[in-house]
Amino acid sequence: MKTLDMRVARRWPAAEGIEAFELLPARDDLALPAYDAGAHITVHLPNGLRRNYSLCGDPSRRDSYRIAVLKDISGRGGSRCMHERVQAGDILKISPPRNDFPLNDTDGHCVLLAGGVGVTPLLAMAYTLQARRVSFELHYFARTRSRAAFLDELSAPTLSEKIRLHCDDENTDPNARPLETVLAGLAPDVRAYACGPSGFLAFLGQAWQRQNRPADHFHFEAFAPQA
Repeated sequence: MKTLDMRVARRWPAAEGIEAFELLPARDDLALPAYDAGAHITVHLPNGLRRNYSLCGDPSRRDSYRIAVLKDISGRGGSRCMHERVQAGDILKISPPRNDFPLNDTDGHCVLLAGGVGVTPLLAMAYTLQARRVSFELHYFARTRSRAAFLDELSAPTLSEKIRLHCDDENTDPNARPLETVLAGLAPDVRAYACGPSGFLAFLGQAWQRQNRPADHFHFEAFAPQA
């Protein structure tokens, strides 16, 4: 597999437990391949593992790639390696971008549904939809504000009118079902793009079926480590 040598230009906390990494070409003469919203790269980690991470920057930027990694204590060591061993200045090998979660059929209104760190590919989609002047909204579900990544960008004037943040600890109604409530308020022909933990996606898929919405209008990506 062809790989690219990338330098970690900087890393910073995007939220509690989530580190963001900006990657630049290790050589000045290396032109980065373009990518579309929803794409990911495979990172070759210092401990020998390989992990897929969604590109979460603005796809119109061609000078760098950005990823965000949630530290999973119960995982198989990929996220811990990124958090504990990868620092600014390090060189990492990555695969060129690949897209298994493309943003298609954007003629009508789109709704983006993010659970936790699943906001990463949807942030790139939001930038793309904004640039195309497509009608959209992004609903971000998180346990607390402190665990919601990239709130500074999502709160900026460019995107803030399109963003709705739903935090578990700010919900005072124990019987509320915010996911189903959001879906129930959408037009029948809306297309949804969702990313997040498996439980989040399973609940969304079941709610989508209960509301008799077209199955081919629901697009999703689940997080799973590469074998």
